Amino acid sequence: MVVYKSLNDIKKIKDTIVTIGAFDGLHKGHCAIFDKINSLSNINEKKVVVSFDPHPKTLFNPKSHKILIDQKTKIKLLKNYKIDILLLVPFDETFANMSAENFLSEVIVRFFNPKIILIGYDHCFGKNRTGDESFLKKYEKKYDYKTISLTPNKIGGEIVSSSIIKKYINSANIEQANKLLGRTYNVTGLVKQGSGRGKILNYPTANLQVQNNLICIPSNGVYAINAKMNGNEYKGMCNIGHRPTFDDLTDSVIEVNLFHKFKDDFYDNEIKLYFIKYIRKEKKFNSKIELINQLKFDKKNCMKVND
Repeated sequence: MVVYKSLNDIKKIKDTIVTIGAFDGLHKGHCAIFDKINSLSNINEKKVVVSFDPHPKTLFNPKSHKILIDQKTKIKLLKNYKIDILLLVPFDETFANMSAENFLSEVIVRFFNPKIILIGYDHCFGKNRTGDESFLKKYEKKYDYKTISLTPNKIGGEIVSSSIIKKYINSANIEQANKLLGRTYNVTGLVKQGSGRGKILNYPTANLQVQNNLICIPSNGVYAINAKMNGNEYKGMCNIGHRPTFDDLTDSVIEVNLFHKFKDDFYDNEIKLYFIKYIRKEKKFNSKIELINQLKFDKKNCMKVND
């Protein structure tokens, strides 16, 4: 898969199938689009994905809008769908003001000369989001392409969308989020030294420092997790919250306890946490003994889930 991150780098291509979208999360709804592209394409047609970086909504709401995957993960996942070309349009204020007509003619048609343009049921592009299915159909004869809009992908009667998945992540329903994603939701960061209190309690923890502050973090509570670090996989549990028993912090911290005895510390290593199941909400304990007993129970529950 060839990846372009600038319009200046693109080589013009003929006879393509193009799909356009933010594709945040690359969930099951998006997968249906890529499966459709593969079913429609012939040997002479290149399969093109046009996406945006950063996500358009983060440009206008950088503090409130969170994303499910970063650019690196999006590229990695798209390679699994036999996409030939990925264009990550640098989305800034200038591009945000480009009309749908200009985007179609100056980007999609100019560089990719599509035979088919395929979009999701709710996708719109261009200034004021005027580039919808009816807009594309209006220009079919002029630019000699066919428009295909897919119907919503539903699981259990519910439409699969990035916003719905984030709703579940934010409400601790991680299992439903994973179902709609089609994989286990994960967050990557660097391992940082914590307060050391967990080691005293015989449950050593490390803090996860998420590098991308736009990534959606699950709501506070205890989770059963799997972790990947330095090519190895570990089972464990994770607490997201304010440590009310000891600190009652203003900002949430992500504390990880891996079910493995490490000879050395692993600070500053990159670690990926896979959130499997929500175990319980965060709570304040009256004593260390009460906390330790709860941690024993949490570990037992997490090990059942991980097995």
